[in-house]
This record gives sequence, C-alpha cells and structure tokens, in this order.
Amino acid sequence: LEMRYYARQNETSTQSWKDEAKKYNIKPILLCGGPEHNKVDKKIIKDIKKVLNTNKSIDIFCIATRDGDYASIAKELRVKHKRVVILAPKQTSKKLKACASEVRDI
Repeated sequence: LEMRYYARQNETSTQSWKDEAKKYNIKPILLCGGPEHNKVDKKIIKDIKKVLNTNKSIDIFCIATRDGDYASIAKELRVKHKRVVILAPKQTSKKLKACASEVRDI
C-alpha cells in the first residue's frame, strides 16, 4: 500500500490538507516552479504509468478525484486488467465514472 498526495510546493490554498496528510504518513509529492496548466495532473498520470510498468503485482489503483482528465488513465489501467476505484464527490465527471471499475462517494 502506498498513498501519495500531490501539490505545488508553495500553494497556500492546499496547506490545510497537506498538514492533515502528514498525520497519516501520506507521502508528499510537491512540485516546484511556476504555475502550469494541469501540471499536477500530468505528474500524477506520469507516476501512475511508472508504477504500472514497474510493479506488475499491483491490482488496484484508488484515485481520489472528480476530474474527467483522469478518464484516459483509468481506461488504460482497466485495459491492463487493473481495478480502478475512484473516490469522489457526487458531482464527478461522468466520463471518469464510466472508465472506473468502481466509484465510491466521499
């Protein structure tokens, strides 16, 4: 089991959940540099692909998001016979939900 959270290093708006994640030993992946369109999303997708290719024993990927930009990686994981559980609020992208194995409301 590995849990990660992703954020821009100096992003003040996410500081409260960064602090909360530390309590549960959730690994931080902090990106530096200036803002860039979908910077964090691109890093997450890149890391998912890396994990998928380097650790074949992982059967389940849980992704906490409501963002439809993750539909393509969810679909790719499913094609590789991985279970994809999306943890998200009710107003989650229908496109993302359709690509998941399971959706759990949070």
